[in-house]
Amino acid sequence: MLGGGLWVLTACGESAVSVDAIALRPPEPEVTAPCAAGRALGTGPMTQAEVEQAWIADRSALRDCRARHALAVQWIEAVSDALSR
Repeated sequence: MLGGGLWVLTACGESAVSVDAIALRPPEPEVTAPCAAGRALGTGPMTQAEVEQAWIADRSALRDCRARHALAVQWIEAVSDALSR
């Protein structure tokens, strides 16, 4: 009976993927680039056009940052999946 149990353990060990066999490559540099800082608004009053331009620039930077964050999450999930096999 003991011999049968050892055979099962050996079979499981052979089906596991070695961590050395997984080729991990780092994420693309664009994925890990820091998000742009918010636009400085200054200390004085702003015209409506200046407010709109600042808002548009900030929203665009936020959209780009969220897209990079989503790509980083995909990369992390792929690495986690590869390591858990």
